This record gives sequence, structure tokens and C-alpha cells, in this order.
Amino acid sequence: MAGVSAAESQSFLELCPCSLTQQWLQPASIVGVVGLLFVVPLLFGGDRYKLLRQIGNCLPLVAEGRLTVNPNSFTTMGKYPPSITGSWIVLGAWALVSVVVAVVVVRRRDV
Repeated sequence: MAGVSAAESQSFLELCPCSLTQQWLQPASIVGVVGLLFVVPLLFGGDRYKLLRQIGNCLPLVAEGRLTVNPNSFTTMGKYPPSITGSWIVLGAWALVSVVVAVVVVRRRDV
């Protein structure tokens, strides 16, 4: 490079990967959250495989759906429905885990 010292060119090269990482970090985070919230639960639906359905019963949307179903209606919950007690445990566990993760992340980021 003409008119640029070696120290300036080295500092420029050191900044390039960092700026590229920051540029792609936010869109990748958004895609990851959308995939986690909307696509992954679709993999655990259906009644074909019991194991996949049992994993799906541990998701908060399924637990909430079980707790809001009217027991006197003709609605079916499928072949492997979640229990009411299990649904309460799932919702409590998701709340507890989210609080623990938030506390750990905030303590590490507030240095």
C-alpha cells in the first residue's frame, strides 16, 4: 500500500475480522431465535414416534395448550398427551431455567 505504514496496515487487518463478525452476529442471532422458537417445535409434533412426542410435551407451548384445554370438550390431545401435573412442571422449569440463565449472563457481562 502506498503511503501507509506497516503498523497502520497491520492494525487495519486486525480490525477487519472483528468488524465482519459484528456485522453478521446480529442477523445470525435473529435467525437462530426464529429457528428455535418456530421451526424446532415442528420437529417434535405428531404421534408417530413416542419419544419425539414426549420431548415435544416438554415445550412450553404444548404445556400451555394442555392446561388451557377444556376437559369437558371433545378435543383430543393426541396419542401421547401431556399430563396436567407434567405441564405445570414444564412451565415452572422453563421459568426457572430462564431466570438462572439471565442471572449468569448478566453477571458475566457486567464486569
